[in-house]
Amino acid sequence: MSEIIKIEFDPREMQVIWSALIEYGGGSSYVMGRISSHSTETISPIYEMVKECRTLNVNSLALAEDQWRVIYDSINATIYALGPFELEICTGCGLIDILQTNLTIATHVWGAYGGARWSDYYKAERA
Repeated sequence: MSEIIKIEFDPREMQVIWSALIEYGGGSSYVMGRISSHSTETISPIYEMVKECRTLNVNSLALAEDQWRVIYDSINATIYALGPFELEICTGCGLIDILQTNLTIATHVWGAYGGARWSDYYKAERA
C-alpha cells in the first residue's frame, strides 16, 4: 500500500472536492467518466470518505497517492464537463477556487508549486 498523505484544506477547497465527486452522480456522470477515465466504482470509496469528513465538519483528508490522483482528475473533469456557464452554478465555486484546490493537492502530493496561490493573482468573481 502506498504512503498516506494528509492535506488540510480550507472550507472552500473541501466544497470543490465534494462538488467534483458528486458530479459523477449527476447529469454529467457520463462526461465526467470519459474525461477522467475513473469509474463510479473507483469514485465511490473516496466519495464516502469525503462525505464522512463533511458530516463531521472536518477539512482534511488522508489518502493514498492514487486516491489523490482520482480527486485531482475529478476536479479537472468537473471544469470541462460543466463548462463556464454551469461551473459556478453547480459547484458554488469559481474557477480560481477550483484551480487553487488542485494546486493545493499537487503541492502536497507531487511537490508542484508555482510559488504563489492562484488567488494571489486572480480574483474569484462571484455572480
